[in-house]
Amino acid sequence: DVFLAARVYDAVGDSYAVLRLLEPGEREIPAGLYGAMAKAMFNSGDASAFGEWWGKAEEETRADPVLVLYHAAWMAGWGEEPEAESCHRELEAAAETLDRRLLANRLLLRVARQRKDLAGYQEALGRLEGFQGDRMADHVDYWTMLREADRQKEALELARNHPTPPRNALEVAQYGLALSKLGDTAAARRLLERYGPTLGDGPAVFCMPLWALLGDLYIGQKAWPELARMGRDIRALPEGNATMGGFGWFVEGRATVELGDRTSAAAMFDAAIREGFVTPPVAMEVAAVMLQQGYPDQAQRLLLPLDEVLGGRVRYWELLFEAAYALRKDEALVFKSAMKARALEPDNLVRRLNYAVALLITRQRPDEAVGLTLEYLKANPDSPMARLNHAQALAMVGRGAEAAQIMAGVPLPTSPAALTARALVDLEIALARQDDAAAREALERINDKYLFPVQIEWMAGVRHRLAGPPED
Repeated sequence: DVFLAARVYDAVGDSYAVLRLLEPGEREIPAGLYGAMAKAMFNSGDASAFGEWWGKAEEETRADPVLVLYHAAWMAGWGEEPEAESCHRELEAAAETLDRRLLANRLLLRVARQRKDLAGYQEALGRLEGFQGDRMADHVDYWTMLREADRQKEALELARNHPTPPRNALEVAQYGLALSKLGDTAAARRLLERYGPTLGDGPAVFCMPLWALLGDLYIGQKAWPELARMGRDIRALPEGNATMGGFGWFVEGRATVELGDRTSAAAMFDAAIREGFVTPPVAMEVAAVMLQQGYPDQAQRLLLPLDEVLGGRVRYWELLFEAAYALRKDEALVFKSAMKARALEPDNLVRRLNYAVALLITRQRPDEAVGLTLEYLKANPDSPMARLNHAQALAMVGRGAEAAQIMAGVPLPTSPAALTARALVDLEIALARQDDAAAREALERINDKYLFPVQIEWMAGVRHRLAGPPED
């Protein structure tokens, strides 16, 4: 029972689990859980949503002593005077009582953070330390406030000399990220390397932040052998391999690309896909890196099964478009991806341009492509790519002279794929102007390797028509 589980997580204070179970819009939340949602929203940093859920809660729910303290914190940090100060005093009084001091002081930390009240934060943190109620995140927030107050040196000194070791993978990640943001990436790396093999051995949902941060540090330092070793270390974890094995293969593959062995890296990426990733969003970001590193086939295979879960995210369709375009095997997938992305962001110029490119590839609705490519060209008048796309669209509707004028002065590209794209536009212009000699010359410059199947089929027809002797 989802609602029963949410009540259990609320009772133990796991707000993120409550939000995962009761994500607004996914299901109708019963009134008895409005208070749990209010607390979870506040703890996740969404104070405005607290007010919304508080306002919907019944009087009996609002009378709950715990929720009363949350409301006082909300008013103290985000409310108007004089109520804000009155609620702050209420929290201060509760912070001295035995039964409410833990929650009250933690809420005072949130209020002080919102008010940018360093002294108030330090007082509440000191009280928490006095009865061992402080957490790593509390200290990290304090160091962050010091840095924001131009007291970076003091913050770094406190971070380096923090006396309490991290107790779990999340605290290791929080501590390491704080050290990194304060400028001591060497200390952050040592910390993560020290605790990774022990505290980092567990379910991915808890341990991935630790390993992801260490991987980012290795990448930033171009420590490729160390990154490869980290991937192997993850796969050797007794417990962690079960949910992070795919990430381990991916990390080693990422390092192997930089070490110059692209064939082995491809095999490692294949293994990562077989092992899988803990959540679809993680898989999507892994696919983005694979695509960036020049592995569109692996990226596309990783993305394709995720459309039911991620189909509402424009980034998903954007990445799938890029992968399918790079592979040049499935024009239908290119068109579908461009169409979906445009539907999600109809006013975005890039989404509209990609849709126009899909129309050009599939030779559909060239009149529409003319308008879409023109608006992109007007916004990017110095872009050779923008001029090329608009010229192709113009030529496809028979406006060859205008297309030639657009292409005048566009420098010749250097990459083989771009040279073929340029030759394809030259061919379209020649056909629109009924210049068979120029069309034959353009055909000689086109490499079918860089065309989609539908373009190759169209080209075969053009070649057949031009195969006869030139007319006198």
